[in-house]
Amino acid sequence: MKWKSALLLLGAVCPLFVGERAIALDIPIEVQELLPVNVSSRARPTQVVRVGVPIPADEQIQNVNELGFLGSSAAQFRVLQRDPETQDIRWVLVRFLGQPAGSVYSVTRGSGDFGAADMASDNANDISIDTGTATFTIQKQGFRFLDSVQRGGQTYVANGSQCLVVDVGGTRYTSANDGNAEIILEDNGPLEAVVRARGHLTSATGAT
Repeated sequence: MKWKSALLLLGAVCPLFVGERAIALDIPIEVQELLPVNVSSRARPTQVVRVGVPIPADEQIQNVNELGFLGSSAAQFRVLQRDPETQDIRWVLVRFLGQPAGSVYSVTRGSGDFGAADMASDNANDISIDTGTATFTIQKQGFRFLDSVQRGGQTYVANGSQCLVVDVGGTRYTSANDGNAEIILEDNGPLEAVVRARGHLTSATGAT
């Protein structure tokens, strides 16, 4: 039984409509609310906005550390697509703190992610994530989803959870029994961390 999961931890989730128009060295992004007819806008706190942005070929950018962002106190970049011949970045995922009331921001040249320390730490035996509100720990061996969860000094998960399947004969298959599971910190920055987990649900005898 093969399993694959992705854990996405965000500072916030934003139901916004985002449009962009690419200009060399200055790619403006306008953020607006997408509202039903006859529904009025309401006040919203600053939220995390996520948008894919095309990078002009003549910019010849090969590392997200060459990108910057104007108009926000924090931003994070991730490569989505590269030119197969030059390896230049052609599409990048941009995440930034924004407001929905017709605000305009810009992708520019810069020095990469900014605004806060990276949310996750890739340790020898585990990956720890601190969102500023809660902390999470994920073990690399014996994957049990979230091994610990703490918020405001209170512990909500202390001994791990389980990815579990029981067949008709009563045999239990869990991700914790897979000694070859792959747990990778796939993306990490000030606004978002992504952990990718891949492996098999395995019985106590090693059957999958």
